Amino acid sequence: MGLVLYALKYRVTFFVLGVVMLLGGIGSAIVTLKDVLPVVDIPVVVIVWTYTGLDTTDMASRITTYSEFGLTNNVNNIHRLESETLQGTTIEKVYFDPSVSIDLAIAQVVSSVNSIRAVMPAGVQPPVVLRFSASSQPVIQLALTSATQSGAALSDYAMYRIGQTLSTTPRATLPAPYGG
Repeated sequence: MGLVLYALKYRVTFFVLGVVMLLGGIGSAIVTLKDVLPVVDIPVVVIVWTYTGLDTTDMASRITTYSEFGLTNNVNNIHRLESETLQGTTIEKVYFDPSVSIDLAIAQVVSSVNSIRAVMPAGVQPPVVLRFSASSQPVIQLALTSATQSGAALSDYAMYRIGQTLSTTPRATLPAPYGG
């Protein structure tokens, strides 16, 4: 009860304190960064091998094993290596030490996977090598369904109508729609 009586006795002091708090809040809102998703820079390179016709066990023994062997022997500063093998596809994530130059790491990975292709099955294509960034993960995933439209019509609608509308958003990356 003493604080209420003090506030009633010294109204001007509490009014000035309220105005200072309001101005401080407005000032901090102006100065504070407004990025909802901050940049998280973890040095990771993703390698995607595709070879149609191989089942999961053949893909693991004939592509994934050789690729991992080449990466561990020819690339510096690997923190850890993760592989996922599916039918006809291998996805490898190479995590590097935080102090590594990601450009040098990508160059070493590309060189390693190109040199190891000699011991892989004939006709294997060079893999897709991508720099992985945690801040480039999808924020929105859109799924379309319709009782009257076909899968092709929904795919066209997603690509040409929704995709063109969202493509003007700054820093937006839109992959092609898939499914059906």
